[in-house]
Amino acid sequence: MTTVFLTNEEDVLLLQRSNKKLLAPGMWSGVGGHVESYEHDDIHSSGLREIYEETGLTESEIDDLKLRYIVLRQKESELRQQFVYFGTVTTRALGNTDEGTLHWIHWNDALNREMTETTRYILKHYIEHHTPNGVWVGTMGANDGHTASISWSPLSDWA
Repeated sequence: MTTVFLTNEEDVLLLQRSNKKLLAPGMWSGVGGHVESYEHDDIHSSGLREIYEETGLTESEIDDLKLRYIVLRQKESELRQQFVYFGTVTTRALGNTDEGTLHWIHWNDALNREMTETTRYILKHYIEHHTPNGVWVGTMGANDGHTASISWSPLSDWA
């Protein structure tokens, strides 16, 4: 999966997913989706494609789009990987999407939305530890078998 959070001044772009969606209906998230098989060697292109499909924004309208998080989660027998990018835009004009409704939300209000635990952990960590560079890796699990938790580590070269 690829997820992108775009910022404009003090706001972050969030998608309120359509209630007709099978995955997380009505929940708030960044824009994104599945990585296509031809994108496996270039995950960044998956993020750009998803941005264009869901917002109409092109690469030339986005500044500083960088990978910030990789989240790993075991879901039954499936290992899920989520690549999360953050970037900035100077425009607030967006196209329409059939994925749901796009909203510019002030950072102070972003975590007050109904969202998956993964999305909440990513945004909370970004707000608390925003650094201009670097990638964080998160492994999801459960504290008591029922409550989601995540462990963060900065990705670095050991050499």
